Amino acid sequence: MVVAAFFLIGVPWVANMFAFDNPEVTHLVVLYSATAMAAIAAGLVALVFIWRLLRLVASGEIFRHRALRWVNGILICISIATALAAGVLAFQMFDTTGTAGYFGSVVFLFAATLVGLTVLLLMVVMRGLLVSAIDNRGELDAVI
Repeated sequence: MVVAAFFLIGVPWVANMFAFDNPEVTHLVVLYSATAMAAIAAGLVALVFIWRLLRLVASGEIFRHRALRWVNGILICISIATALAAGVLAFQMFDTTGTAGYFGSVVFLFAATLVGLTVLLLMVVMRGLLVSAIDNRGELDAVI
């Protein structure tokens, strides 16, 4: 959590330092900082949800319907972070002023969006498996 707080404080500071060296991007500091901070916050919330799921695993109650609430929360957090990355990517790709981003940042944002979509789809599959396991829990208990 200390590292995450460092990132939340460090993002605007680094953005301001970059804008100081490159005055043509000063107008983007607040937008990009807010977007990055929102993505970091979504990641932190997802970590809390994962922690709650791990507690359910430790207590042996992972195959209950209340586990779906935490999985849905993780899906929402991943969706938010991926949408933010895709939004900044679209902004940089279609910027006509030429000041929104460099080639490296476009490649990074494309990779972040692709990874986000991949993780999101994996979580959707895992959620489906959890739902099947919850629905078949009675049959599994009878067998065991």
